[in-house]
Amino acid sequence: MKDEVKTKENLFAEKTINSEVMFKGIFDFSPDAIIIVNKEGVILQANAEAEKIFGYAGKELINRPVDILIPERFRKRHDEHLKHFIAKPHTRLMGSELELYGLRKDGTEFPVDIALGFITTESGIIVLSIVRDITEHKLRDIEINLLLSLTQAINEAADMNTAIDISLKKICEATGWNYGEAWVLGKDKRSYVCSPVWYTNDSRLTKFRNESEKCVFPAATGLPGRVWSSKKAEWIPDVSIISEDIYPRVTVAKECGVRAGLGVPIISDNEVLAVLVFLMSECQKKDKHLVDIVSSVATQLGAVMRKKLVEERFRAASLYARNLIESSVDPLATISPDGKITDVNKATEEVTGVSREKLIGSDFSEYFTEPDKAREGYRQVFDKGIVRDYLLAIRHISGKVTDVLYNAIVYRNEAGEVEGVFAAARDITKQKRMEEALRASEAKYRGIFENAAEGIFQTTIDGRILSVNPACVRILGYDSAEELIASVTDARKLYAEPGRRLHLVRSVRSNGSVSDFEAIIKRKNGTKIWVLINAHALTDSTGRTVGIEGMVIDITNRKRAQKNFQVLIDGSPDAIIAVDRNFNILLINTHTEKLFGYSRLEMIGNSYEMLLPDRFKFKHAKYCSEYFDNPSTRIMALHMSAFAKRRTGSEFPVEINMSPVETDEGIVIVIDIRDITEKKK
Repeated sequence: MKDEVKTKENLFAEKTINSEVMFKGIFDFSPDAIIIVNKEGVILQANAEAEKIFGYAGKELINRPVDILIPERFRKRHDEHLKHFIAKPHTRLMGSELELYGLRKDGTEFPVDIALGFITTESGIIVLSIVRDITEHKLRDIEINLLLSLTQAINEAADMNTAIDISLKKICEATGWNYGEAWVLGKDKRSYVCSPVWYTNDSRLTKFRNESEKCVFPAATGLPGRVWSSKKAEWIPDVSIISEDIYPRVTVAKECGVRAGLGVPIISDNEVLAVLVFLMSECQKKDKHLVDIVSSVATQLGAVMRKKLVEERFRAASLYARNLIESSVDPLATISPDGKITDVNKATEEVTGVSREKLIGSDFSEYFTEPDKAREGYRQVFDKGIVRDYLLAIRHISGKVTDVLYNAIVYRNEAGEVEGVFAAARDITKQKRMEEALRASEAKYRGIFENAAEGIFQTTIDGRILSVNPACVRILGYDSAEELIASVTDARKLYAEPGRRLHLVRSVRSNGSVSDFEAIIKRKNGTKIWVLINAHALTDSTGRTVGIEGMVIDITNRKRAQKNFQVLIDGSPDAIIAVDRNFNILLINTHTEKLFGYSRLEMIGNSYEMLLPDRFKFKHAKYCSEYFDNPSTRIMALHMSAFAKRRTGSEFPVEINMSPVETDEGIVIVIDIRDITEKKK
């Protein structure tokens, strides 16, 4: 009997040592920062990852106030939160909607996600914080969402100013700038003036805007002028501390609280069309990724602006066709009712390679690659009185072909009789080249959409699929996006339970977006998979929801693992219970129901103490505090003289083994309970 007791004691010691080693490994090699503070906010322990992401070395953080890791503007609020947390401790998992930031030793800030837990000790509450640097995640989301949202909005803009206005607002909202403005060439074509469109979310900057409207910068002067001349982005960490020579608006900038500044050129065909300037009310060191994001948007905006400018010039060019007397770089001609050329300008001679003398009196259609199409356009002028942007191609005597848009209108004599047609041709070779460049630019940024690891989709509100990326196609088991869109005419057919699609639509309509939405989807071959959907509403100009855009992730393996784990624990002869840090029950096996007499639904979500006799609850609370008292040591609990309580109120002796398990959602405690009634007899 003594040998048996000794063996159990050895096993207990071995498990304790293993637990300590396991926790030390988790603490030291955790990919996330782990920081432990007392109720006064003093750091008791910090792992290597915490020192790394906050820029401290060795044990430099120990016994320092946790405030040194928090931006100054948040410290007062953090102190209040700490007091409330100590008064009413609770567990907070990662993924909250709070915007949280950390402060490095060098003074830079970075976005973080934080999970909170607590440990009750004899000296009071100890707070356990798990901190994750989400800088890359934030920047990647910003870039993808910004490019996706801007692509369609900019292309649908009515004119250049509208496109700039949309870009300023979306860039500021997505990247944290407080103010955005655009600078364009003045009427003298040598200096730069403020565009009429601008954006701010800070009323203090209205005065700064008013003063900026009065400014005219010569070449290479001020932030806009330097960016225009260099054709490169420029970042100023703090405009308020530099000289007026470098930043002429420094005085009003100080008054209005302007600090960091960024200037980015909008370039097309190596020509600067405008300069975007962004400002914020905080000092900030150069953020290369942020510069790249804004520059990417500016590149696409440049192609669109060039297209808008070309369209505006084309509309203006149609006015030239009203009178042959006007000089024009475009080929102009007057044509008689029988189709003979009666006069031309110099541009017509150049584009055809034929002299004015030979052109006059000849049939106008013979100079086009498609004479019949040219004659049809001429007939339309007489039928309708006018024709605009009629696409033709002129052939030079050398064989060179020039794509042109013809605009023509009939002209009449004093009696109102038609005497002929005024026609103007606009060379659109450059426009086509720019359109091809725009398509290439759009293709480049569509690469983000095409190469994303997550499935991305767009549907109408009634379920018609508009677009899917390759990842989404793969998840659903189709060969191509075209096949998927053609095969699935209603997105509801993809759902194993069509009601889930309706639930998704209702949630998006009500809240504007939905996160972590789980559903079972049918693939092309009929197999079913679990997916996680994050989606937001697509709205029209009136704010009406017209579609849904979102990301989809295959979580089948995760679900299968959860199911396999449940099957595994259901096969155990012991009662197995998983609890969170508050010892609320998360999961049980079948034997637990049998042993305690409760159903699964009655136990999930309730406190583990429901299974303990009242006289042991205080002892259990004390044990739990000891269990988490020293994070550097993980203790496996083994109560040799413990009792549990059934639903009927009857008690029975048990052995309890408690083990920590690291999951995606944080630490989960697995409790193994064995009925030792027979052993006690």
